[in-house]
Amino acid sequence: MFRRKKTKAAALLAGAVIIVLSIAMPASTYGLHAGCSLAERMTYPFLHANILHAGLNMYVLLSAVFLYDVSPRQLLLSYLIAVSFPVTQLAALSSQLSTNITVGLSGINYALMALIIPQVAQPRPYILTVLAYIFVGFAFPNCNNVLHLYCFLLALPLSMLRRHRNNTPPP
Repeated sequence: MFRRKKTKAAALLAGAVIIVLSIAMPASTYGLHAGCSLAERMTYPFLHANILHAGLNMYVLLSAVFLYDVSPRQLLLSYLIAVSFPVTQLAALSSQLSTNITVGLSGINYALMALIIPQVAQPRPYILTVLAYIFVGFAFPNCNNVLHLYCFLLALPLSMLRRHRNNTPPP
């Protein structure tokens, strides 16, 4: 329970900042979009559409951090994966990506969901469940599921490398 105190403290601090920002500065025109600035790219995970959006994202993040042995490196890697989303390049393929602004922590959450796979008791059903959540999300407008899929699929091979390094059997 007391392992990874720094990771848990960082997640709680990020949660406090996100909740305060979602109340004080709800996202409107600032966030990840085609042609966004570096500052917008680096800060979009901390902005949310409203307090409910922030609360749901924080619930998922804190659940992963407190239930699994998430390292600071995994948390940082999840963030880097989420901010690396090639929105400008993909905007040519999707009208939603070219017109909508993305905010929220969900990209980090989906990358983290992939990175914790080596710790999951039954990886195959877990992976299928996460993918089902992503594909069901495509039915909801204004939800950037391309980002969710990108983050999960980019982190998935990295989690398999960790599994291989730890000599654990594949799923």
